[in-house]
Amino acid sequence: MVCRAAELLRRARRQQTAARLRLLRERARPAIGGLEQALHQRMERIDELIATIDKLREQNKRLDQEAEHLAQMVAAPLVDADAR
Repeated sequence: MVCRAAELLRRARRQQTAARLRLLRERARPAIGGLEQALHQRMERIDELIATIDKLREQNKRLDQEAEHLAQMVAAPLVDADAR
């Protein structure tokens, strides 16, 4: 009889634990969904920023080349057309 009561008590505790876990999981679902959405939005923003950085780097590269070309033009000796 004592063994039967102990078994019933263990079974009731397992069921109670399972019910608590189900409740916790159900309560966490909306929060998890919100976190997943926030993560997705953040990753999209990071991708946008990386694309902007790449574009600006390319623009800087072109401007550096243009500046180098202009510096070479300024540094080159002037050729006097009348001196020929």
